Amino acid sequence: MSIDNDMLIDKMNISTPSIKVHSPITQEEYDLIAIKCPHEIYVIANTNKIYLGNVLIRNNEPVRQYLMGISKQSGEYEIYINESKMNINGFFVENNIRLIQKFDDPQKAIDALCLFERVGSHNESAIGIYKLLGNYILRDIWTYDLIIGILSMFGYKFHVDLQNLIQIAVSYGCQHSKDDLPDLFLNELNTIINSDNCNNHIYRLFFKLYDILSMYNFFKCKKYQSNPKENDLSEAIEKIFETMSKEL
Repeated sequence: MSIDNDMLIDKMNISTPSIKVHSPITQEEYDLIAIKCPHEIYVIANTNKIYLGNVLIRNNEPVRQYLMGISKQSGEYEIYINESKMNINGFFVENNIRLIQKFDDPQKAIDALCLFERVGSHNESAIGIYKLLGNYILRDIWTYDLIIGILSMFGYKFHVDLQNLIQIAVSYGCQHSKDDLPDLFLNELNTIINSDNCNNHIYRLFFKLYDILSMYNFFKCKKYQSNPKENDLSEAIEKIFETMSKEL
């Protein structure tokens, strides 16, 4: 039996392309890639660096800051990214300020600036994850919907193993669960993950994404509920991309 999940995904307005994970490469190999796919994760071997396209989304060092200015030539409102440059020993060298977007409307520029800061990135795929999390915090979707949505964004929407997982989840009524998932389903999932016959990783990904949501406790934490439309979700988004990038 296969369960078509199109209705769920359409309800969440997912319009971003699927995200792919590149095999681990060195920094030198990454730098030699002339055109980097904006929807592909690049893991730099033997470092803490993870790129989404040409945007560094994980590093132990402070990496980016978004700035806004006005062009003297055109009068347009411009959004810049300030990426700190470090040498091989980790010492500060210089700031690299790069133009990323232009706007005629100052309010649209301000809105974009605030969005990039809350997402921690200006990448389209990261913004898609942010919107999903935002819908989740507003309780427009629930835990099961969110995790299936994230897995679908990462290219698993039509994967047979995800369809099998959906079948198991529906049998336990996960689609009707609100604040949390049924304990019986979580126990079943844990049994499958720990079985010798479990050769796929989608079950592990589902459980790890569930752990991230449990860690942040979005529904009960006052930090996220006080002003749900203006939450800084950059840390949670980084953890989601890090988790997905480790499951090659």
